[in-house]
Amino acid sequence: MDFLDDPDMGRRTIWTDLNKIARVEELGLDVTKLFNATIDLALSEEFEDLVVQGKLRKIDSDLQEISMELKRMEERKSLLLKQRHDMETTKQDIEGSWEQTKARVYKAQYIRTLNQIIIINKYNQEVVESVAGDLIKSITRLEPDFQLQPHMVGLKKMMRH
Repeated sequence: MDFLDDPDMGRRTIWTDLNKIARVEELGLDVTKLFNATIDLALSEEFEDLVVQGKLRKIDSDLQEISMELKRMEERKSLLLKQRHDMETTKQDIEGSWEQTKARVYKAQYIRTLNQIIIINKYNQEVVESVAGDLIKSITRLEPDFQLQPHMVGLKKMMRH
């Protein structure tokens, strides 16, 4: 039975690209039969299986992309953590060096001031301790082994030469 004789068949307008219709006809295919075959395929269980398989392939592809992106992000995170650690170490080194440098500068200034006080007070330890008590404490904080009496003896020897 021809589809024109089929009572379930009817006419309906479908909009499509006329160039596609012309190419199908150039291939010697009947557009109506091709359309009906395509509709039959779309309604078949095989088509649903194809659709589901296509969706699953798309999901697998998306999952793979996400996994790759997560790996790139983990690598980036690892790199950033290393950079942060290196910067923190550098910062601590600089801060430590700077604190040591400041301590040496302050100690040198304190010692110079103390030496002036010692010389002005003619190496009198009691007077120097009285006048420069806070200064001696500051020096002792920077150099715990500092002792005034041996320092005064060394200064006196150095000043004689």
